[in-house]
Amino acid sequence: MSFELSMEPADFLEKWLHKNWLEPSLQGVFDRYYSSYRRSFGPYIKEQYNNRLAEVLGIIKSRRNPVVLDVGSGCGTESLYFSLIGCRVLGIELDSDRFEVALVRKSILEGMIKKPVDCEFIRASIIDLNISKTFDLIWMEEAFHHLEPRNKIITMLSRLVKPGGYIVITESNALNPLIQLSLFRKRGFKTIKTYVDGGGTEHSYGNERILRASKMKKLFEKEGISCISIRYLRVFPNLNINDKMMKVVDNLIPNFLKPLFVHYNYVGIR
Repeated sequence: MSFELSMEPADFLEKWLHKNWLEPSLQGVFDRYYSSYRRSFGPYIKEQYNNRLAEVLGIIKSRRNPVVLDVGSGCGTESLYFSLIGCRVLGIELDSDRFEVALVRKSILEGMIKKPVDCEFIRASIIDLNISKTFDLIWMEEAFHHLEPRNKIITMLSRLVKPGGYIVITESNALNPLIQLSLFRKRGFKTIKTYVDGGGTEHSYGNERILRASKMKKLFEKEGISCISIRYLRVFPNLNINDKMMKVVDNLIPNFLKPLFVHYNYVGIR
């Protein structure tokens, strides 16, 4: 099985979804993490996955060997993909099981391509990590709403990006009523909780504390990060329904309703 440099991000992920390369316990962690993609990863969902990474890939391709910080790197998919296309990547993940999956996947990938990839994973909370270097690009996929305390996190992220560097965040949209209803059923009004990591250390943790894109913009502007774009994506969440129908509905929605879409991408520059 080969990993071509020209492959799209969704093609890279799809290889892992279709092959059980991990030992059973780690494969279980991976499958739970990508449970919705395990259920449905058809053409529309693949296109939307690539679409969510459009801004970050555009920035990567505009720079030579950019240094990337992946905050909340999960099972390591984007970190590994970015390193495969020439980035130097640091992935930070608090969950010990996901961190272990990412490490093993890195080893598997290097064995397949017969060379090392410039990707390091650290198991830690970003708020507790003492990082002295700065980054060309900070990337977060569905991670920002878990980071607490929020104001301190924003200050820290703003200082970690180089002058002229970018922060790209893809998030669930707090203006979407279906997402808010779904989250309220899960967690009620308790949007911050305590998480105990594998070493027994307690951390403040956002309990699906999603926010509006306009609020994201204002928070980062206070720390000197200028918003250069906000783009809304997808009418539907990842549902196992007809791909063509979902795409048609997406295209029919008028622009003034797009701020109610399921996700948005925020891009800021320092």
